Amino acid sequence: MIEGMHTYTPEEIRLHLTNVGFHDLNVTVNEEKRWLCVTAKK
Repeated sequence: MIEGMHTYTPEEIRLHLTNVGFHDLNVTVNEEKRWLCVTAKK
């Protein structure tokens, strides 16, 4: 992590994207490799 950086949770990402009009959200998380992938439509 970089000082002052905020890491968003999958739930926060989903909420923020929904609030700005995205839909059909898919959030895939790989805890072992520490990554996530988000796809959505607008």
